[in-house]
Amino acid sequence: MSSIDSMTAWVIDDYETDGFRRTVLPKPVAGEGEVLVAVRASAFNPIERKILSGQVRIAPPFPAILNG
Repeated sequence: MSSIDSMTAWVIDDYETDGFRRTVLPKPVAGEGEVLVAVRASAFNPIERKILSGQVRIAPPFPAILNG
């Protein structure tokens, strides 16, 4: 997959795992009335570390794509 049709994402596979997993996913496609925004940089938020450690058990279904 080339960078034209793919994107990098950080994923948590489950609570209390070893860390975030970097993965390459297909680039999303904007639907009608939507826009696709190019992101050059992003940061981890404190809540994401708490989700990873299991201190906070609120997350989208696993594998959870963060900042998504």
